[in-house]
Amino acid sequence: MRVRTFYLAGLPLALAAVMACHTYGHADCHPGHGADGEMAPPELDQVLVKGEYQLTDVKTGTKVDQTSHNGRWRLVFFGFTKCHTVCPVGLALMGSLVDRLDRSGLDVVPIFITVDPQRDTPAAMKEYLEHFDERIVGLSGSEADIGKAMKSFRIEAPRIAGVSETEYQLDHPALIMLMDPVGKYVEHIPSSGILDTLATALIGAIEETDLPVPGHH
Repeated sequence: MRVRTFYLAGLPLALAAVMACHTYGHADCHPGHGADGEMAPPELDQVLVKGEYQLTDVKTGTKVDQTSHNGRWRLVFFGFTKCHTVCPVGLALMGSLVDRLDRSGLDVVPIFITVDPQRDTPAAMKEYLEHFDERIVGLSGSEADIGKAMKSFRIEAPRIAGVSETEYQLDHPALIMLMDPVGKYVEHIPSSGILDTLATALIGAIEETDLPVPGHH
C-alpha cells in the first residue's frame, strides 16, 4: 500500500474562518501545529503508529481501547479543549468528513483524544464536545494513560509557558489520522483545508487498502 504524506504549515487565527476554510480553502487555513509552532509534522507509517490506548469515553463513562470500534473506520484527532483555533477547526472538519464518507458508504467513527489530561477531565471534554458533531467520541484518562496513547500514536504536545500552572498552550500536530476497521494506521491529513480535497484523499487511501470497501468496486 502506498502511503501519502501531507505537509503542514500555519492556521487561521479566528474561529470565524472555519466555514471559509472548509468551503473555500482560504489561504490562511493551511494547518501547522496547535499553537502555530515551527515543529515539522511527525513521521508516520503502519510500523511506527501502533494506535493503542486504554481511555475513558467522556460521554458514556465507559472504558474503551483500540478494539472498541473494530469493524468501523476511524478518524483520530489529538487536541485539547483550551486550544484556540486548531482544535475547533479540526473538530468541525471531522464532522463534515464523516458526512462525506458516509455518503460513500463508509462507516466512520470520529475520535478526539485529549493531550491535556490535567485540564481535560471527562466533564470538561463532554461539555466542550456539545459544540460539535454529536458523533465525535471524546477520550480522556490519567496522565499516564494519555501519555501511553500519545506515544503509541507518535504524538507529542510540549507545553508552551503560560501565565500560570493552569493557563498554558500545548504545541500539538494539526492532523487527523485515518485508522482501518482493525485499528491500523492508514493515512493522515491536515486538520484544516478544502473539504472536498481532504475527503477525496481519505476515500482514495481507503480504496488503496486491501480491505473491502462498501459501495466501491
